[in-house]
Amino acid sequence: MNHRYTSSSQPVSDRAYMHAMRIAQGATKVHPQPEIQGDSDTPSLLRKTMRIFSAIIPWAVLLSIAVISLTLKMPPVQNEVNPKLLTPRDKFLDITVAPGGELFLSGPNGQILSSVDQGAKWILHSTGLDVRFQSIKAWDMKHVLAVGNGGMVATGLNQQDKWEFHPVSVGEQTKLIGLAVKGEGHAWAVGDMGGIFYSPDYGSTWQRLRPVEDVTLNGVDFINSSTGVVVGEFGTILRTTDGGKTWSAYEKTTDLTLLDVAFTPAGKGVIVGQLGTVLISDDAGASWQKLPSITQEHLLDVEWDATHDNWVVVGNKGVICQAPTSQPVAWTTERLADGELTWHTGIAAHDGAFYVAGETSGVSRNGRYSPFQAQAVR
Repeated sequence: MNHRYTSSSQPVSDRAYMHAMRIAQGATKVHPQPEIQGDSDTPSLLRKTMRIFSAIIPWAVLLSIAVISLTLKMPPVQNEVNPKLLTPRDKFLDITVAPGGELFLSGPNGQILSSVDQGAKWILHSTGLDVRFQSIKAWDMKHVLAVGNGGMVATGLNQQDKWEFHPVSVGEQTKLIGLAVKGEGHAWAVGDMGGIFYSPDYGSTWQRLRPVEDVTLNGVDFINSSTGVVVGEFGTILRTTDGGKTWSAYEKTTDLTLLDVAFTPAGKGVIVGQLGTVLISDDAGASWQKLPSITQEHLLDVEWDATHDNWVVVGNKGVICQAPTSQPVAWTTERLADGELTWHTGIAAHDGAFYVAGETSGVSRNGRYSPFQAQAVR
């Protein structure tokens, strides 16, 4: 079947059709209209002038900008963007308070923060290290020390009211987890592969005190420059009375991992660990008594609170546990705040307040917990 395509337009005449064909075949020439004499040069001149003007304009603008930049000195832009501290994604692992009340936080990416106003504002210090700092301690208002992964250490010195941090290494690629400082520059750091390291000079130089061992050591504290205790995996407890030259191991009372240890100046001690494990001592760590678990949560850090003369412990899911120093078997367990379910690996007690570091960092004062607010660098 043949299809026919029709058009709704008027039919073309034969004459018009033949004329169109001749044009297409070159038989007919189309002559341009003759130019009008008289003003015929005016449009051409105008077009040329516009083309020249259009070409000159960009160069004139660039020249003007160059002249202005040479004759005018623009003032520098200040405080454009200040990085925020203590953002929700930051997990600071430890906190300490210097004797004068200055706070120090340590955490990921080589970060060390300090505050002189109880955490209202913070200063970020450069350490020159891209490392996760696990622990930080202060001897006084002039000397601070932080230890972390990869055997890395940052020593801080305050000169003329300005902190300067310098990177140091213990000489081994080992994770340093626990830290204790005493006296004039004495420091002990512990970590994986049985690492116990000692520094006599505020963390500038280090030496290993025990051979390599397949055990992770998590916490250390010293009563004085001679007597101290280290705790770690599988219920490990080590004690020294000569500054760390020799160590004695205790018969295990638990196979659970022990995570931290703390002493009072009088030699009373507390060890905490997994699943609410608590051990107490009243003889400078010569012997230990294991208590029934005070919670099912892991307990991660313990501190002696001199102001209230009691023990304070933090751990998983926002738990905070306390007991009087005179009665270390009477523990109370609660949460930092209603709905607070984050973990905390560091606690420092000062002037009636508890400062914590962890998944959230903040201060608990008079039973009320307030996370530190994000602050711009000062």
